[in-house]
Amino acid sequence: MKTRLPKALLSALMGSMMLASVQAADEFYLTLGEPKAGSGLSDFWKATASANPTETKGDVTLSGTETPQVVGRKKSDGTLATFNDFYTTPTANWKVTGTLTIKENARVALGGQYKNSTLGVDEYTGLIADRVVVQGNSGVTNLQAYNAHIRDFQIDSGDVSLHNSGNSKSGNTSISVGINLDTKIFGKVYVPTYDSKQVRILDKLAVNGGKVTIGHGGGNSVANDEHCQTGFGNGTINEDNPAASTISQCFITQGEKENSSGGSLTVAGKSVSVGGLNITQYAGDMSISDGNYHIIADNGVTYDSKVTQNGNGNLTIGGILAENKYKDKVSEYTGFGDAEVHVEQNGNGKINMTNGIVFNYNSDATAKSSFTQKGDGIINLSGTFGRNNEETADKWAAVYFDVKQSGSGTINLKTNATMSAGEVILTDDTVTDKAKDKGGLVVEENATLTAQSISVNGGKLVNNGLITVTGTSNTYSLRSTATDNFIITDGELVNSGTINTSVNMTGGTLVAEAGSKIAGISATGGDILVEGDFTMTGDLMLDGDAELIFADADYTIDLGKYDVVFTGNSSIALTLGDADISEVVLFTGAKEDTYSGYKVALLDEEGNSTGTAVMEYNEDGTVTLDAAAVPEPTTATLSLLALAALAARRRRK
Repeated sequence: MKTRLPKALLSALMGSMMLASVQAADEFYLTLGEPKAGSGLSDFWKATASANPTETKGDVTLSGTETPQVVGRKKSDGTLATFNDFYTTPTANWKVTGTLTIKENARVALGGQYKNSTLGVDEYTGLIADRVVVQGNSGVTNLQAYNAHIRDFQIDSGDVSLHNSGNSKSGNTSISVGINLDTKIFGKVYVPTYDSKQVRILDKLAVNGGKVTIGHGGGNSVANDEHCQTGFGNGTINEDNPAASTISQCFITQGEKENSSGGSLTVAGKSVSVGGLNITQYAGDMSISDGNYHIIADNGVTYDSKVTQNGNGNLTIGGILAENKYKDKVSEYTGFGDAEVHVEQNGNGKINMTNGIVFNYNSDATAKSSFTQKGDGIINLSGTFGRNNEETADKWAAVYFDVKQSGSGTINLKTNATMSAGEVILTDDTVTDKAKDKGGLVVEENATLTAQSISVNGGKLVNNGLITVTGTSNTYSLRSTATDNFIITDGELVNSGTINTSVNMTGGTLVAEAGSKIAGISATGGDILVEGDFTMTGDLMLDGDAELIFADADYTIDLGKYDVVFTGNSSIALTLGDADISEVVLFTGAKEDTYSGYKVALLDEEGNSTGTAVMEYNEDGTVTLDAAAVPEPTTATLSLLALAALAARRRRK
């Protein structure tokens, strides 16, 4: 659906452009020489910091085990300055125009906060590089920096820590992109950084092993786009022709390299992207802004977000929020975009969405996001999936998430979560053999699923919360076409919560557990299994070869003011066991006698037939059983019963 940039993209959409970088006047050291006796480090190559970053042109490889090469600041005791030292003595930025490779025990440690009130500069310093490859030894922090601006970042082994100091918890508002020209300040040319307090990965972040930490979890956690510590993607602003401005994507991969473990990737604190959040995970552990928010700054102007998990990895993502501090202005643009997030799980891993996905500014209801599960994994969904801004909800189109499950895994809509769903489609039949608390789509207690349509054609839908399918009649009458929106053709629906929609069954199994409520059932096939006392808030119609089965003689259906309509060859069975048939109450709240004389098959605990009984209507609205067996009814009798049921139904307004 993404075709073009908005008419007026500008810096209002991307955040304010920062002034050029000006560095601290302290000395900066680069290790390239032979080791200094007793220091444990290599000798340092001394360079004087200027207004520009210390720059190295071409490729650079740092290595060494016993005497590793080191880039950073040497303290008076000959050791390498690290995060705690940078607060008072910041280093300059180091700019590498080629590929920087850090191997074995080699280390790069840069950072600090540099302020110049005259020039209006307040930035974190660190590393600027076209490409960085880390292939370090275990237990060694190969790269440590307050900040980084890297186009292509690959970590195969070793440890990386960026923006993870307790003194570097701030970030930038939204994401900043700038004019790709040098900026002159006081007649001098400075190299623009664009993102003075934000780690930026422009094109690719590939983690194949090791441990990578970017950002500090103690930063701003408000649901807005302020103080974003990490940014993905890039763009250019064309002030003369805003329509010519561009957005480019950044791709995050983990465990893609053959035989790689995937290692660990943690993006802590608030993060932001343009061009979507694009993740492909094959192995390893990944966490993106858990306990915080990932901001979609451009509201899906050009690209949608896509998260794909293959293999057995673990992926956790905090709240995804389409947000921009200029939203009141950009929402007036016709081309602002419609954000989408598509999550696909193909393996047996785990995906945790801990704080929902919220798009309050979408203008096209057909721009649906999705969750697709094809494997044997687990997807846990917490928070709000839709919108949570009532003020904007009236201005813009609804937000929907399609849910498609064809694998044998589990999708859990967690306690207190809410989802505004489009199509919910379950097609796999292997999960029905699993325990009831495993497999399928599970709506947990106090969770709410509101869908445009639900189709169970295999698989399992477990509802412990509230399910509503839109487009249904307010009366939930079976005469409504609402049943076309909630269909069971195969598989299983297990309900212990509330379903505010009439269910249309042509096959499969509906299990009604104790305390559940269902707003109508129209069954022309399949089994309705009563496993506890439950309430009908709509009509129950048994037609065709549908079966109503009471799993225990103690279970009762409360009909309230609604009907049971018997037609066709449908049947009712009761597992009587050792219970006293005189104490059996099948229904309460029956309005009139359309039940007396209808046959009920009696079963033992193993499901074997032990005889038959007939229903008996009582003046108090209860329907009980008469133990007297009845002969098999003739075709004419069946026709009369059907006619009587139809006549009783037609008497209702």
